[in-house]
Amino acid sequence: MKKAYILIIISFFAFISCKNGKKEATVELKRYELNKTIEFRFGDENRKIGMNFFFDLLDVTGSDKEFNNLILQCLYNGLNAEQYADSIFRSYIELWGIEYAEIDADEYDWESFEIVSAEKIAATPICLFSREHYDFTGGAHGNESMIYFVFDTKEKKKLELTDIFPESSMKELSILIEQQIRKQYEIEENIPLSEYLFEDHITAPSKNFYLTEEGIGFYWNEYEIAPYSAGPVDVEISYSDLLSLMTENGKTLFMEKATTTEMKTKEEIVS
Repeated sequence: MKKAYILIIISFFAFISCKNGKKEATVELKRYELNKTIEFRFGDENRKIGMNFFFDLLDVTGSDKEFNNLILQCLYNGLNAEQYADSIFRSYIELWGIEYAEIDADEYDWESFEIVSAEKIAATPICLFSREHYDFTGGAHGNESMIYFVFDTKEKKKLELTDIFPESSMKELSILIEQQIRKQYEIEENIPLSEYLFEDHITAPSKNFYLTEEGIGFYWNEYEIAPYSAGPVDVEISYSDLLSLMTENGKTLFMEKATTTEMKTKEEIVS
Protein backbone atom coordinates (compact mmCIF):
# COMPACT_ATOMS: atom_id res chain seq x y z
CA MET A 1 0.00 0.00 0.00
CA LYS A 2 1.29 3.45 -0.89
CA LYS A 3 1.62 5.59 2.23
CA ALA A 4 2.81 9.03 3.15
CA TYR A 5 6.36 8.80 4.38
CA ILE A 6 9.14 10.97 5.69
CA LEU A 7 12.79 10.32 4.88
CA ILE A 8 15.34 12.38 6.76
CA ILE A 9 18.91 12.79 5.56
CA ILE A 10 21.10 15.29 7.38
CA SER A 11 23.61 17.26 5.34
CA PHE A 12 25.98 19.97 6.48
CA PHE A 13 27.23 23.13 4.82
CA ALA A 14 29.99 24.45 7.07
CA PHE A 15 31.75 27.39 5.46
CA ILE A 16 34.40 29.40 7.24
CA SER A 17 36.05 32.57 6.01
CA CYS A 18 38.57 34.83 7.69
CA LYS A 19 38.17 37.71 5.25
CA ASN A 20 37.10 40.92 6.98
CA GLY A 21 37.02 38.94 10.21
CA LYS A 22 33.64 37.48 9.30
CA LYS A 23 32.69 33.85 9.66
CA GLU A 24 30.28 32.27 7.23
CA ALA A 25 27.07 30.89 8.65
CA THR A 26 26.73 27.14 9.01
CA VAL A 27 23.71 25.91 7.09
CA GLU A 28 22.42 22.51 8.15
CA LEU A 29 19.84 20.82 5.97
CA LYS A 30 17.30 18.08 6.64
CA ARG A 31 15.51 16.42 3.77
CA TYR A 32 11.75 15.95 3.99
CA GLU A 33 9.86 13.75 1.55
CA LEU A 34 6.13 13.18 1.27
CA ASN A 35 4.36 11.03 -1.30
CA LYS A 36 0.65 10.27 -1.27
CA THR A 37 -2.26 9.84 -3.63
CA ILE A 38 -5.75 11.08 -2.93
CA GLU A 39 -9.03 10.69 -4.75
CA PHE A 40 -11.30 13.64 -5.38
CA ARG A 41 -14.94 12.61 -5.39
CA PHE A 42 -17.29 14.70 -7.47
CA GLY A 43 -20.65 13.67 -6.05
CA ASP A 44 -22.86 15.67 -8.40
CA GLU A 45 -21.01 14.41 -11.46
CA ASN A 46 -20.62 10.86 -10.19
CA ARG A 47 -16.90 10.75 -11.03
CA LYS A 48 -13.58 10.37 -9.25
CA ILE A 49 -10.12 11.69 -10.03
CA GLY A 50 -6.87 10.46 -8.47
CA MET A 51 -4.14 13.02 -7.76
CA ASN A 52 -0.62 12.26 -6.58
CA PHE A 53 1.36 14.66 -4.40
CA PHE A 54 5.13 14.39 -4.13
CA PHE A 55 7.36 16.72 -2.12
CA ASP A 56 11.13 16.50 -1.85
CA LEU A 57 12.01 19.49 0.32
CA LEU A 58 14.80 20.79 2.55
CA ASP A 59 14.41 22.04 6.09
CA VAL A 60 17.00 24.51 7.31
CA THR A 61 18.41 24.12 10.80
CA GLY A 62 21.64 25.19 12.49
CA SER A 63 22.82 27.51 15.21
CA ASP A 64 22.04 30.81 13.45
CA LYS A 65 18.27 30.93 13.87
CA GLU A 66 17.91 34.38 12.31
CA PHE A 67 19.60 33.24 9.10
CA ASN A 68 17.64 29.97 9.15
CA ASN A 69 14.39 31.94 9.40
CA LEU A 70 15.41 34.18 6.50
CA ILE A 71 15.95 31.16 4.25
CA LEU A 72 12.68 29.53 5.36
CA GLN A 73 10.82 32.80 4.77
CA CYS A 74 12.09 32.90 1.19
CA LEU A 75 11.52 29.20 0.48
CA TYR A 76 8.29 28.50 2.32
CA ASN A 77 6.85 31.82 3.52
CA GLY A 78 8.25 31.20 6.99
CA LEU A 79 6.91 27.66 7.38
CA ASN A 80 9.03 24.57 7.81
CA ALA A 81 9.08 21.92 5.07
CA GLU A 82 6.34 19.75 6.54
CA GLN A 83 4.04 22.71 7.19
CA TYR A 84 4.65 24.03 3.68
CA ALA A 85 3.86 20.68 2.04
CA ASP A 86 0.67 20.45 4.06
CA SER A 87 -0.33 23.99 3.06
CA ILE A 88 0.05 23.13 -0.64
CA PHE A 89 -1.92 19.94 -0.16
CA ARG A 90 -4.70 21.77 1.71
CA SER A 91 -4.85 24.53 -0.91
CA TYR A 92 -5.95 21.98 -3.52
CA ILE A 93 -8.59 20.63 -1.17
CA GLU A 94 -9.93 24.15 -0.56
CA LEU A 95 -9.73 25.00 -4.27
CA TRP A 96 -11.89 22.10 -5.34
CA GLY A 97 -14.07 22.12 -2.25
CA ILE A 98 -15.10 18.51 -2.68
CA GLU A 99 -14.80 15.23 -0.85
CA TYR A 100 -11.54 13.35 -0.99
CA ALA A 101 -9.89 10.29 0.52
CA GLU A 102 -6.33 8.98 0.62
CA ILE A 103 -6.06 5.88 -1.57
CA ASP A 104 -3.60 3.23 -2.67
CA ALA A 105 -3.06 3.79 -6.38
CA ASP A 106 -0.19 3.44 -8.83
CA GLU A 107 -2.08 5.30 -11.55
CA TYR A 108 -3.62 8.75 -11.31
CA ASP A 109 -4.85 11.51 -13.61
CA TRP A 110 -3.61 14.62 -11.80
CA GLU A 111 -0.34 15.30 -10.03
CA SER A 112 1.61 17.95 -8.16
CA PHE A 113 5.24 17.84 -7.15
CA GLU A 114 7.76 20.21 -5.63
CA ILE A 115 11.52 19.68 -5.29
CA VAL A 116 13.96 21.88 -3.38
CA SER A 117 17.72 21.53 -3.84
CA ALA A 118 20.75 23.35 -2.47
CA GLU A 119 24.44 23.62 -3.30
CA LYS A 120 27.51 25.56 -2.22
CA ILE A 121 29.35 27.50 -4.93
CA ALA A 122 33.06 26.81 -4.45
CA ALA A 123 35.43 29.70 -3.70
CA THR A 124 32.49 31.92 -2.71
CA PRO A 125 30.29 32.30 0.39
CA ILE A 126 27.26 31.59 -1.79
CA CYS A 127 24.63 28.96 -1.04
CA LEU A 128 22.15 28.43 -3.88
CA PHE A 129 18.65 27.01 -3.40
CA SER A 130 16.27 26.07 -6.20
CA ARG A 131 12.57 25.24 -5.96
CA GLU A 132 10.94 23.35 -8.82
CA HIS A 133 7.15 23.06 -8.94
CA TYR A 134 4.84 21.19 -11.32
CA ASP A 135 1.14 20.53 -11.33
CA PHE A 136 -1.34 19.03 -13.76
CA THR A 137 -5.08 19.19 -13.17
CA GLY A 138 -6.33 18.49 -16.66
CA GLY A 139 -6.01 20.35 -19.93
CA ALA A 140 -3.44 20.18 -22.69
CA HIS A 141 -0.41 20.27 -20.41
CA GLY A 142 0.75 20.87 -16.85
CA ASN A 143 2.35 23.99 -15.45
CA GLU A 144 5.88 24.07 -14.12
CA SER A 145 8.20 26.67 -12.69
CA MET A 146 11.72 27.01 -11.30
CA ILE A 147 12.68 29.67 -8.78
CA TYR A 148 16.21 30.33 -7.51
CA PHE A 149 17.31 31.81 -4.19
CA VAL A 150 20.89 33.04 -3.74
CA PHE A 151 22.19 33.53 -0.20
CA ASP A 152 25.43 35.10 1.02
CA THR A 153 26.37 33.02 4.08
CA LYS A 154 28.91 35.59 5.24
CA GLU A 155 26.66 38.64 5.12
CA LYS A 156 23.70 36.41 6.02
CA LYS A 157 21.37 37.86 3.41
CA LYS A 158 19.52 36.93 0.25
CA LEU A 159 21.28 38.39 -2.74
CA GLU A 160 19.25 40.35 -5.25
CA LEU A 161 20.48 41.05 -8.77
CA THR A 162 21.21 44.66 -7.78
CA ASP A 163 23.65 43.40 -5.13
CA ILE A 164 25.79 42.06 -7.99
CA PHE A 165 25.05 44.50 -10.83
CA PRO A 166 24.33 48.24 -10.46
CA GLU A 167 21.29 49.71 -12.18
CA SER A 168 23.66 51.57 -14.53
CA SER A 169 24.89 48.28 -16.03
CA MET A 170 21.49 46.63 -16.56
CA LYS A 171 21.18 47.81 -20.18
CA GLU A 172 24.59 46.40 -21.11
CA LEU A 173 23.81 43.22 -19.17
CA SER A 174 20.57 42.84 -21.13
CA ILE A 175 22.52 43.16 -24.40
CA LEU A 176 24.93 40.43 -23.27
CA ILE A 177 22.00 38.18 -22.38
CA GLU A 178 20.37 38.82 -25.74
CA GLN A 179 23.59 37.90 -27.52
CA GLN A 180 23.87 34.73 -25.46
CA ILE A 181 20.27 33.77 -26.26
CA ARG A 182 21.03 34.09 -29.97
CA LYS A 183 24.19 32.02 -29.58
CA GLN A 184 22.68 29.37 -27.34
CA TYR A 185 19.48 28.94 -29.35
CA GLU A 186 21.23 29.41 -32.70
CA ILE A 187 19.19 32.45 -33.74
CA GLU A 188 20.95 34.36 -36.53
CA GLU A 189 21.38 38.13 -36.27
CA ASN A 190 19.07 38.80 -39.24
CA ILE A 191 16.19 36.91 -37.57
CA PRO A 192 14.05 38.93 -35.12
CA LEU A 193 13.99 37.52 -31.61
CA SER A 194 10.21 37.87 -31.74
CA GLU A 195 10.13 34.76 -33.92
CA TYR A 196 11.21 32.88 -30.80
CA LEU A 197 10.30 35.21 -27.92
CA PHE A 198 7.42 37.62 -27.32
CA GLU A 199 9.59 40.70 -27.99
CA ASP A 200 12.42 41.67 -30.32
CA HIS A 201 14.80 42.55 -27.50
CA ILE A 202 15.62 41.65 -23.91
CA THR A 203 14.73 44.85 -22.07
CA ALA A 204 15.83 43.69 -18.61
CA PRO A 205 17.71 40.72 -17.13
CA SER A 206 15.69 38.15 -15.25
CA LYS A 207 15.68 38.64 -11.49
CA ASN A 208 15.39 34.87 -11.26
CA PHE A 209 19.10 34.08 -11.47
CA TYR A 210 21.44 31.35 -10.30
CA LEU A 211 25.16 30.67 -9.99
CA THR A 212 27.34 27.83 -11.25
CA GLU A 213 31.05 27.09 -11.07
CA GLU A 214 31.44 28.85 -14.44
CA GLY A 215 29.06 31.80 -14.42
CA ILE A 216 25.69 33.36 -13.69
CA GLY A 217 22.51 31.99 -15.21
CA PHE A 218 19.35 33.95 -16.00
CA TYR A 219 16.10 32.00 -16.05
CA TRP A 220 12.65 32.82 -17.37
CA ASN A 221 9.82 30.38 -16.75
CA GLU A 222 7.32 29.41 -19.42
CA TYR A 223 5.16 32.30 -20.66
CA GLU A 224 7.39 35.00 -19.09
CA ILE A 225 9.20 36.01 -22.29
CA ALA A 226 8.34 33.14 -24.64
CA PRO A 227 5.34 30.92 -25.47
CA TYR A 228 4.85 27.53 -23.83
CA SER A 229 6.08 25.78 -26.98
CA ALA A 230 9.50 27.41 -26.53
CA GLY A 231 9.83 26.19 -22.96
CA PRO A 232 11.72 28.10 -20.28
CA VAL A 233 14.53 30.40 -21.42
CA ASP A 234 17.76 29.63 -19.58
CA VAL A 235 21.08 31.27 -20.44
CA GLU A 236 24.42 31.37 -18.63
CA ILE A 237 27.23 33.92 -19.00
CA SER A 238 30.73 33.39 -17.65
CA TYR A 239 32.00 35.34 -14.65
CA SER A 240 34.89 36.69 -16.70
CA ASP A 241 32.48 38.27 -19.22
CA LEU A 242 30.39 39.79 -16.43
CA LEU A 243 33.05 41.06 -14.03
CA SER A 244 33.39 44.55 -15.55
CA LEU A 245 29.64 45.13 -15.12
CA MET A 246 29.51 44.16 -11.44
CA THR A 247 29.25 46.23 -8.31
CA GLU A 248 32.27 46.29 -6.00
CA ASN A 249 30.49 43.70 -3.90
CA GLY A 250 29.98 41.51 -6.95
CA LYS A 251 33.64 41.81 -7.93
CA THR A 252 34.69 40.87 -4.41
CA LEU A 253 32.44 37.81 -4.47
CA PHE A 254 33.37 36.55 -7.92
CA MET A 255 36.87 37.82 -8.75
CA GLU A 256 38.42 34.41 -8.08
CA LYS A 257 35.73 32.65 -10.15
CA ALA A 258 36.20 35.13 -13.02
CA THR A 259 39.97 34.60 -13.05
CA THR A 260 39.50 30.82 -13.08
CA THR A 261 36.98 30.83 -15.95
CA GLU A 262 39.15 33.23 -17.98
CA MET A 263 42.14 30.92 -17.59
CA LYS A 264 40.04 27.93 -18.65
CA THR A 265 38.88 29.82 -21.74
CA LYS A 266 42.45 30.67 -22.73
CA GLU A 267 43.51 27.05 -22.23
CA GLU A 268 40.65 25.89 -24.49
CA ILE A 269 41.68 28.35 -27.19
CA VAL A 270 45.30 27.21 -27.03
CA SER A 271 44.34 23.55 -27.16
